[in-house]
Amino acid sequence: MESINYTCIGASHITENKVCQDYSLSVNLDGLCVAVVSDGHGGKRYFRSDIGSKTACKITIAKIKEFVNNFDKTLIAGKPFTQCLAQYDPKNNHNDKLFPIFYQLFTSIVSTWYAQIEQHALGNPLTTAEREICEPEWISDFENGIKIEKSYGCTLMAAVFMPEYWFAFHIGDGKMIALQNNPAYIEPVPWDDRCFLNGTTSLCDSNALEEFRYCYCGNGSFPDAVFLGSDGMDDTFGATENLADFYIKIARLLSENTSAKVLTDIKETLPNLSSKGSKDDMSLAVIFDRKKIVANLKNYENWQYENLNVKISEKQKHTEKIEKEKQSKLVQYESAKAKKADKENEITKLLTEYESLKKECEEAESGIEKLKNFLTAKNLKVSLLKDSLDTAETELKKIEKDLDFSARDLQASENELRKERAELQELINKKK
Repeated sequence: MESINYTCIGASHITENKVCQDYSLSVNLDGLCVAVVSDGHGGKRYFRSDIGSKTACKITIAKIKEFVNNFDKTLIAGKPFTQCLAQYDPKNNHNDKLFPIFYQLFTSIVSTWYAQIEQHALGNPLTTAEREICEPEWISDFENGIKIEKSYGCTLMAAVFMPEYWFAFHIGDGKMIALQNNPAYIEPVPWDDRCFLNGTTSLCDSNALEEFRYCYCGNGSFPDAVFLGSDGMDDTFGATENLADFYIKIARLLSENTSAKVLTDIKETLPNLSSKGSKDDMSLAVIFDRKKIVANLKNYENWQYENLNVKISEKQKHTEKIEKEKQSKLVQYESAKAKKADKENEITKLLTEYESLKKECEEAESGIEKLKNFLTAKNLKVSLLKDSLDTAETELKKIEKDLDFSARDLQASENELRKERAELQELINKKK
């Protein structure tokens, strides 16, 4: 077995002048082949996660060496490939006899990591730059030795190959992909559903030991290669089969070139992937059997071919669906267009009627204005006639009053005349 690894700073970290928070290591020594990847958390709360990831990788390599040197190989001999879920899973009762042994390894890694980061914190007080980004509560915790691990938070994954057996373990996000004959690839360590979006399990969790997942095999069945990638990798490729397809391309390079040449290609490729994809730091480590890759490369390529056909078929179905939707939309569009034309004709007709009615209204308003003027003139004339009538009535009353006076004068005159006539007649009679 051989191994290579590489870590590159993410495009966004370059832009934001942030350090690379990923770290990776690989070791080939006396039959032992190990690959380790750790991804430091990106939030401000984890302001020393780059140190946490580097420390985790170095501790893990050292603890794995101790583990395999003291491990009783007979305990795993003949054991088939076995996957163990995180301890939080109620269905996982850990009847497996190997669980206490692996649990001891995880305990050793976590406890040593805690001890070393506490030692680092004691010897390295907060810098001015760190104080500028830290909340007052974090500063207080750090200086009082509380929750130190949060400042160094990171994930961890490792794959270990010995001539007689192999195993792998993982806490946090990122993906581990194993290439093999059939099926072409698997995820050897079960996925943890708690790793979702920006959330992940971590070495800095208070229950970190309950969050490790692992797998092992001791029956002589080895994968052709195991790829370990931080979440900057799978965030770039999205679906797991896309990531597996990329790793198969690397396997093809490994089948045709030296490890040094492939490592050079990886160093050129990852920064470009980060720039075009996740923008995050990227770590990639791989343990591989070159002969098995060569022997099974055709199977990988067949899977790629089938996978591509499936994607093409899905694309065709999607295209057909889009085309049907397009035709349906076109029919709806033409119907809407016809309805629009009808509405426009109705609007034109209504506008014509409106203009005609408007003209009639204007003519009617003009006639009404003339009638108003006529009525005003008539009202004025009636008012004048009323005034004349009132004057005539006044004069008539005066005349009537004068006539009344005249009648009384006439009656008095007649009475005097009768009296005078009577007196005259009396005188005449006397003279006779």
